[in-house]
Amino acid sequence: MRILLCASFVASAAFATVVSARTVITDPGTELARDSVRCGSTTGEVVVSTAVRCEKRGVVVVNGREEERVAPYRDSFFHIAYVGPHACTWIQFTRVTVRTENANGDFRLRPARGKSTHGDWTATTDMRRPVWHVDSGSDSSPLYSASFAHTNPGDLLDAPTAWQVPGEPFTREVDVAKVVVTLLLEAYLVCDKRVCHKVLWSITHEWNRDSGWSRPRRKLEASRATDDIDAAQRAALERRYSPSGNWIEWRQP
Repeated sequence: MRILLCASFVASAAFATVVSARTVITDPGTELARDSVRCGSTTGEVVVSTAVRCEKRGVVVVNGREEERVAPYRDSFFHIAYVGPHACTWIQFTRVTVRTENANGDFRLRPARGKSTHGDWTATTDMRRPVWHVDSGSDSSPLYSASFAHTNPGDLLDAPTAWQVPGEPFTREVDVAKVVVTLLLEAYLVCDKRVCHKVLWSITHEWNRDSGWSRPRRKLEASRATDDIDAAQRAALERRYSPSGNWIEWRQP
């Protein structure tokens, strides 16, 4: 899930070509968790932070001349980082729920569909059958870094926005007192063909009839060692990337 730049690299020129670009952290934000990684021969740490500020730096060619450009991102990021000597990367999955409540507190999970920067999504309406989506903008690789290649593969920087939109239609129903849209994200650290760690986090948008939409809430749900991907998430990998089911072939070289 991606956000837009506050200022474009090429906004001031009709014809410009980006030669190089990289995302740079300018404010490390607030650290939420730091966990050791011991997974086969892999060692290091997973560090989770929020309210991280970044800017995009690079070089563009305008009318045959190279120019340096800097563009700060509009919103802050959630940052999940592997810190260590090994080549590791992330695969992230997303799940959307849209819940409505009436004045008595009775609730329902509602159907919803939409598009994000990483493809089509469908909301989960039965928690016994969660609908997961691979959070990658690449049709050839599920790695998070495949569609955000200007950062270190060990860094996962994400800032999902506008996730109140799926809940908007339900605010017009007269018996609905509250709408809660939750985007749940699970990121898996993959090192040397092995799953080593999982970070579970969420973003919640809430609407009340009296006060409208509140500010989105980011929350770290869990950060812990693991050695496998959830079966429903593995199925999402297989549907999108591998008829043979061998998802690990898309590991980082």
